[in-house]
Amino acid sequence: MITYLLYTGLDWPGIRTCLITCFFVALGSVGETVHKLSLRLSGALVGGLLGGLCIVYVIPHMTDIGDLALLICAAAALFAWVSTSSEMLAYAGMQMALAFFLGVLDGYGPATDLKVLRDRLIGIVLGNVVMSVVFSTVWPVSAREQARRGLAGALRALSRLLRSDPQHLVAGSYLGVETAIDRAKHLAGMGTFEAPLLPQTAHLTVEQHRIDAIAEIARAAFVVVNQPAIAGSAAPPRCDDVADWLADSAAPWVESGAAGAPAVALAPQPEPTILPGMSPYLRAALQARAALRLKIASFIAYAA
Repeated sequence: MITYLLYTGLDWPGIRTCLITCFFVALGSVGETVHKLSLRLSGALVGGLLGGLCIVYVIPHMTDIGDLALLICAAAALFAWVSTSSEMLAYAGMQMALAFFLGVLDGYGPATDLKVLRDRLIGIVLGNVVMSVVFSTVWPVSAREQARRGLAGALRALSRLLRSDPQHLVAGSYLGVETAIDRAKHLAGMGTFEAPLLPQTAHLTVEQHRIDAIAEIARAAFVVVNQPAIAGSAAPPRCDDVADWLADSAAPWVESGAAGAPAVALAPQPEPTILPGMSPYLRAALQARAALRLKIASFIAYAA
């Protein structure tokens, strides 16, 4: 609404890209929004510069449609190469193409005026400024906070898995944990973009090594839950103490963003006794539980 009032109040329809920018870059957190704003602005500036250079130095020397087609193919190949890069940069390629083609292909004849290109770029810059101000003051949703909440939710989901009966697991239980951890990795990376706008969240701890350690704990917990129950075999000991620690100590600690180790450590357990005549299924279950405890102990030691 702010950008709409600006370009209508100024009677400057050429900068209507400020309104389009707001729709394209508005995401769920400040970090994600600023990241997309950066890609849109940098891509538009690069594409606009290339378009302006082509309008001034290349297009006046063209004589037929074939020359224009070669120019478009060369530019499109460059922009497509950027668009097929990593997720962190791909959006910039689309904005480079948008700014370039808005200037070079404006109208039904060769572009000879830089006015259209100038207005589009001014609109994009204006939209970026408005979105940065709004998201940092009116709606300051931190990507770091969302990452920590997602990790805490994954730990609580692991706790429920360890308490549940493997035969009655709901489809997608594992996928939900993995999705939450992957989402936390993405949001933790986006948190670096919001630091200048949200300095009050700069102290929150969402290190990559902490996310990786929780991912390793999740994989070890999956192995424990997936151990088959064999009729006639002795049941392995339950992991209720591990489940309680994950839900009551680890999850609140991760969600708070506090440095150091959790206030409550997991009580140590003796190494499982592997007897020569023990069932291989029971042996595997005991070893899986020992591996899970080892992952948690390493996690606590590293955090401390």
